[in-house]
Amino acid sequence: MKHLNLGPLDPQLQQPDGSYISAKSVQSTLELIKSYLGKGGEKQGLELATILSSRINPLVLGQYESTMSVAQEYQKELLSLRMYTGADKAKVDEIAKKFATGYTHHSRVINCRDAQEIFGTDKVEILPGSDPSWKILWQFYSNNKAVADIAGIMPLLNKSKF
Repeated sequence: MKHLNLGPLDPQLQQPDGSYISAKSVQSTLELIKSYLGKGGEKQGLELATILSSRINPLVLGQYESTMSVAQEYQKELLSLRMYTGADKAKVDEIAKKFATGYTHHSRVINCRDAQEIFGTDKVEILPGSDPSWKILWQFYSNNKAVADIAGIMPLLNKSKF
C-alpha cells in the first residue's frame, strides 16, 4: 500500500543552469563557514566560501535567507487558518520552526506518529489499514487524486471523522 508522506520545509531555488539548491543547505554551509572561521580554521572556511561563491552569486545569498523566512510565514499562516485557528501563537511558531530547522534533510519522512507528536493527537487521527473508512478514503484518493487535488476535496475529507 502506498503512503502519503509529510516532509520538512525546505524551499529549493532554481539556479541559472536549471539545477536547484536547497535554501537550508546554503544556510547550513554559511554556518559551517562561520564555525571554521571562528575556530581558527580560516583555510577551510575560505575554501568553503570560495566553492559556495563559485556556485552561487554572493550578491543573492540574502535571497536564500529570505526564502526560508517567507516559507515559514506561509506555513504559519496555513497552520493558523487550518489547524490552529485562535490557538496559541507560540505553538504555531514552534511547529513552523520544527519544520524549517528541525530536520537535517528535506527527504526526511515525517510519519504518522511524528505528526501526532508535532501537531497533537487531537489534530492527527491514525486509522489502521484495516479500518473500513481508511480503505474507502484510500480507494477514492487513488482513483481520483487529480480531481480531488484540483477540487480541494481531500482537505475536507481530512476534517471529517468517520
